[in-house]
Amino acid sequence: MRIGDMIGCRSAGKVGRLIRYFKGGAADLSHVATIFTDTMANPEGRVSVLEAVGQGMKITPLTEAYERDHGEIYWMPMHLSDVQMLMVRTRGWKMLEKKKKYDYWATIKALFSPICVDFARYNCSESWWVLMLACQAVKAKFHKGRSIAPVPGDCALWADRKLYKIDMKKRTATA
Repeated sequence: MRIGDMIGCRSAGKVGRLIRYFKGGAADLSHVATIFTDTMANPEGRVSVLEAVGQGMKITPLTEAYERDHGEIYWMPMHLSDVQMLMVRTRGWKMLEKKKKYDYWATIKALFSPICVDFARYNCSESWWVLMLACQAVKAKFHKGRSIAPVPGDCALWADRKLYKIDMKKRTATA
């Protein structure tokens, strides 16, 4: 797992099931996050993610507790260059420093229309998408002239990448 890779979650909780039912996308995901510290950047070999959650943008360790809280875990390698990974970290720190809030409105509106990127606040897939746009790993998409982001389950489709299921207890990945 490297900086910029995506972590996808398939929650069986009430809110997660609602998200998946209405907007789970092609991969049936309820949440996504971005690898922000990889085993190369952390001397202890720990991985953390940058994610948009109810409290806003935050860094969270990727552990068995993450799987317990968010459901089944999927990993999507982005194959970023060192320069792109630095861009992800730089933009991610700016999101944290500016204390970006969670975009509840975009999440609700996503039930009826595309997620419009507003750069003032983010939902989970919007934050990942903005980071990928910043490092030029994906091409912008537009709807009626506005920049849009995928729902969680469509991130792999929009980025043309493959998802791998992760067993956090064994730390193994399967296609």
